[in-house]
Amino acid sequence: MGYNYARSPILMGLSASGQPVVALVSPSSETARVIREADCGIVVDPCDIEGLKKPILNLKDDYALLSSFGRRRRSFFEGHMGAGVVVAAYRAVFEDLEKIISENPRINKVIFGSR
Repeated sequence: MGYNYARSPILMGLSASGQPVVALVSPSSETARVIREADCGIVVDPCDIEGLKKPILNLKDDYALLSSFGRRRRSFFEGHMGAGVVVAAYRAVFEDLEKIISENPRINKVIFGSR
Protein backbone atom coordinates (compact mmCIF):
# COMPACT_ATOMS: atom_id res chain seq x y z
CA MET A 1 0.00 0.00 0.00
CA GLY A 2 2.90 2.38 0.39
CA TYR A 3 2.86 2.92 4.13
CA ASN A 4 6.55 2.09 4.38
CA TYR A 5 7.91 4.53 1.85
CA ALA A 6 9.78 7.68 2.73
CA ARG A 7 7.50 10.68 2.97
CA SER A 8 10.17 13.36 2.92
CA PRO A 9 8.74 16.35 1.02
CA ILE A 10 12.07 16.79 -0.78
CA LEU A 11 12.28 13.13 -1.82
CA MET A 12 8.65 13.14 -2.95
CA GLY A 13 8.94 16.43 -4.84
CA LEU A 14 12.06 15.43 -6.69
CA SER A 15 10.63 11.99 -7.39
CA ALA A 16 7.50 13.56 -8.85
CA SER A 17 9.68 15.65 -11.14
CA GLY A 18 11.41 12.53 -12.45
CA GLN A 19 14.91 13.85 -11.77
CA PRO A 20 17.70 11.30 -11.32
CA VAL A 21 19.49 11.47 -7.98
CA VAL A 22 22.95 11.17 -6.48
CA ALA A 23 22.19 11.12 -2.75
CA LEU A 24 24.70 11.76 -0.01
CA VAL A 25 22.87 9.72 2.64
CA SER A 26 23.51 6.79 4.94
CA PRO A 27 23.32 3.57 2.91
CA SER A 28 20.98 2.15 5.57
CA SER A 29 18.56 5.11 5.46
CA GLU A 30 14.99 4.98 4.16
CA THR A 31 15.97 7.40 1.40
CA ALA A 32 18.78 5.09 0.26
CA ARG A 33 16.45 2.09 0.36
CA VAL A 34 13.89 3.87 -1.85
CA ILE A 35 16.57 4.98 -4.34
CA ARG A 36 17.90 1.42 -4.59
CA GLU A 37 14.43 -0.11 -4.88
CA ALA A 38 13.41 2.37 -7.57
CA ASP A 39 16.80 2.03 -9.30
CA CYS A 40 16.68 5.75 -9.96
CA GLY A 41 20.06 7.01 -8.84
CA ILE A 42 23.19 6.47 -6.82
CA VAL A 43 23.65 6.48 -3.04
CA VAL A 44 26.93 7.76 -1.61
CA ASP A 45 27.85 7.41 2.05
CA PRO A 46 28.04 10.89 3.65
CA CYS A 47 31.45 9.99 5.09
CA ASP A 48 32.78 9.44 1.56
CA ILE A 49 32.97 12.97 0.17
CA GLU A 50 35.66 11.91 -2.32
CA GLY A 51 33.35 9.09 -3.41
CA LEU A 52 30.76 11.67 -4.41
CA LYS A 53 32.96 12.89 -7.27
CA LYS A 54 33.05 9.60 -9.18
CA PRO A 55 29.30 9.08 -9.80
CA ILE A 56 28.82 12.74 -10.70
CA LEU A 57 31.66 12.63 -13.24
CA ASN A 58 30.45 9.29 -14.61
CA LEU A 59 26.88 10.49 -14.99
CA LYS A 60 27.46 14.00 -16.33
CA ASP A 61 27.75 12.86 -19.94
CA ASP A 62 25.70 9.64 -19.76
CA TYR A 63 22.38 11.06 -20.89
CA ALA A 64 20.87 7.63 -21.50
CA LEU A 65 21.49 6.54 -17.91
CA LEU A 66 20.35 9.90 -16.51
CA SER A 67 17.16 9.68 -18.54
CA SER A 68 16.60 6.08 -17.47
CA PHE A 69 17.08 6.98 -13.78
CA GLY A 70 14.62 9.86 -14.21
CA ARG A 71 11.95 7.70 -15.87
CA ARG A 72 12.28 5.00 -13.21
CA ARG A 73 12.11 7.59 -10.44
CA ARG A 74 8.90 9.11 -11.82
CA SER A 75 7.38 5.68 -12.40
CA PHE A 76 8.27 4.58 -8.88
CA PHE A 77 6.79 7.77 -7.46
CA GLU A 78 3.52 7.29 -9.32
CA GLY A 79 3.27 3.66 -8.20
CA HIS A 80 4.26 4.15 -4.57
CA MET A 81 3.81 7.78 -3.54
CA GLY A 82 1.45 9.36 -6.06
CA ALA A 83 -1.91 10.89 -5.21
CA GLY A 84 -3.89 7.72 -5.94
CA VAL A 85 -1.69 5.66 -3.65
CA VAL A 86 -1.83 8.24 -0.86
CA VAL A 87 -5.63 8.54 -1.13
CA ALA A 88 -5.98 4.74 -1.02
CA ALA A 89 -3.71 4.58 2.04
CA TYR A 90 -5.76 7.24 3.87
CA ARG A 91 -8.98 5.50 2.87
CA ALA A 92 -7.66 2.23 4.32
CA VAL A 93 -6.68 3.98 7.57
CA PHE A 94 -10.14 5.55 7.93
CA GLU A 95 -11.86 2.24 7.11
CA ASP A 96 -9.75 0.49 9.76
CA LEU A 97 -10.54 3.24 12.25
CA GLU A 98 -14.25 3.02 11.47
CA LYS A 99 -14.17 -0.74 12.03
CA ILE A 100 -12.32 -0.41 15.34
CA ILE A 101 -14.77 2.24 16.57
CA SER A 102 -17.83 0.25 15.53
CA GLU A 103 -16.51 -2.93 17.20
CA ASN A 104 -15.59 -1.17 20.45
CA PRO A 105 -18.48 0.78 21.96
CA ARG A 106 -16.22 2.09 24.73
CA ILE A 107 -13.88 3.72 22.20
CA ASN A 108 -16.91 5.10 20.41
CA LYS A 109 -18.10 6.70 23.66
CA VAL A 110 -14.66 8.18 24.40
CA ILE A 111 -14.36 9.66 20.92
CA PHE A 112 -17.93 10.81 20.35
CA GLY A 113 -19.25 11.16 23.92
CA SER A 114 -22.54 9.68 24.94
CA ARG A 115 -24.59 9.31 21.76
